Amino acid sequence: MFIAFCIGVCIFGALRLYRYDPLPHPEVLGKRPWSIGSFLVLPAIGLCINPLRILYDMLANDGAFFHATDYTSLVATEHPVWIDLAMHLSQLMGFVQLSFTILLIVLYFQHRTSVPLLMKVLYIGTLAWICVDFWIYEAMDLEEALGEAYGSKEIIRSFIAAAIWVPVFHLSERVRFTFTRQLDPLAAVIMAPPVQESDSPPPFMPS
Repeated sequence: MFIAFCIGVCIFGALRLYRYDPLPHPEVLGKRPWSIGSFLVLPAIGLCINPLRILYDMLANDGAFFHATDYTSLVATEHPVWIDLAMHLSQLMGFVQLSFTILLIVLYFQHRTSVPLLMKVLYIGTLAWICVDFWIYEAMDLEEALGEAYGSKEIIRSFIAAAIWVPVFHLSERVRFTFTRQLDPLAAVIMAPPVQESDSPPPFMPS
């Protein structure tokens, strides 16, 4: 039941985000988008690999991810309620990461204007979730219960990715000129400020 709830929430959220349609940067209005090239190929490759990695993690160990909420019945713990909540949160975040990444793949190759902001959300959100997950793991002594240490490499990798790509998607000219398309192509025309006419009379032209 909870897994069905997670899937429903993710589908609803993905559809809402797909319709998120910000205006392009003023300097690119009316111009064709640049192709996805140069350094923007690297995030594209990462996006395409991420769903496969997430699905692999979900299906590993005979689909242990889908039975994570049974943890308290299998391992003795002093915090059964909190660990049960943590396992539910972990399941929800797994589905959120999967759906968000698939959505970003679609938007990325459509050159949508929402990509720069959503990519920053992806990198910052991934780092924040890994830090929270690590804190939960340590606070509840899951290392002792499971006999497995939390991988610090994931935290370091996510921190480096956020430190590199968040400024790039915020400041890069190539990003501004690549992601210029909107779901509603007329929105930019409608919202563009009108050209202001000068109040001064036209210059005198001798006949």
